[in-house]
Amino acid sequence: MQLTHDVLSSHLFEGHSILSYGAVLKLKLALKPSLRFRNLVQLSPFHSQVVLKSKQLSEDIVLDKFNALRNDYRMPQYPIVLCHGFFGFDQLLILPNPSTVKRKLLSWFGYEQPQGKSDVQYAAEDYKLWEYFKGVGKELRARGLTVLIARVPPFGTVEERAQVLNGFITANLGEGTKVNLIAHSMGGLDCRYLISRVEDKKFEVASLTTVSTPHHGSSIADIIVQNVPLPKVPGNTIYQLSQEYCDTEFNPETPDDPRVLYFSYGSRCKPSWTNPFYYPWKLLKQKEGPNDGMVSCQSARWGQYMGTIENVDHLELLNWKVKEDFNAMALYLEIMDTLNKKGL
Repeated sequence: MQLTHDVLSSHLFEGHSILSYGAVLKLKLALKPSLRFRNLVQLSPFHSQVVLKSKQLSEDIVLDKFNALRNDYRMPQYPIVLCHGFFGFDQLLILPNPSTVKRKLLSWFGYEQPQGKSDVQYAAEDYKLWEYFKGVGKELRARGLTVLIARVPPFGTVEERAQVLNGFITANLGEGTKVNLIAHSMGGLDCRYLISRVEDKKFEVASLTTVSTPHHGSSIADIIVQNVPLPKVPGNTIYQLSQEYCDTEFNPETPDDPRVLYFSYGSRCKPSWTNPFYYPWKLLKQKEGPNDGMVSCQSARWGQYMGTIENVDHLELLNWKVKEDFNAMALYLEIMDTLNKKGL
């Protein structure tokens, strides 16, 4: 039978269709190039099947849930541990404070300084502490929660970071405590390793919520591994973020703990060419589909997928930038509300 665009479309969008690799090749040969079949499929180099994009993708999009804060968020009963990603930190000292630079430049050009502040107050502003999860810990503590903001080796391997995280939680909360882990980016892999493979934990993990974690690796890491002479061993952090390592080693060797609830969020954006995320976003778009400039929506899925946040990049998820259509604090308060509903 001669395949037509209409016939193909009627089969592609009736739910979540799966075709074998051979069947996909036959379909591609039967279609004209102008139909741009490559935009309808996502190929995984480590799987023998091809998952076709369907209406499921659009159903996962969270359009307006995090535009503004609600009045009815409820808090969970267990302490929260915020876990940073690769090249992350808990707090970063910035010298000088950008506002100090602005004030001094204005002074040099003869503009008068604002009244009402003493020299001591100005001196206190000459440095700035920049938080990874900007303002999140403060907001949650104000609502009565115990919140830890973890600090692990920023360039360490998953194993190293997980061990440090284990010691950090034990030192700050003591033995026998239950905790809810909230992790951004690579931090989610650290937490999964901690849950499943660190045996000497003195506490219990009730849940793990990951925000844009590359559970299935990243094409960006793949390209680095393929083009830079790095050893393909677990001790290489970049290799641990590759699709090959995540899908063939890490995931099979790090099964979920049935006693722990797993939730995940992804995000996608379309940055302008002046945005630092533009080129990695473009690369990921070609290789993996919608993404936030660092992690694809496909790779961010783990456990119960809570949705894809629209028009938000990898760092905006951390409240680093004020946006009219996205309030990062609403995201973290929604996570708290979800944990509360689960009795956690």
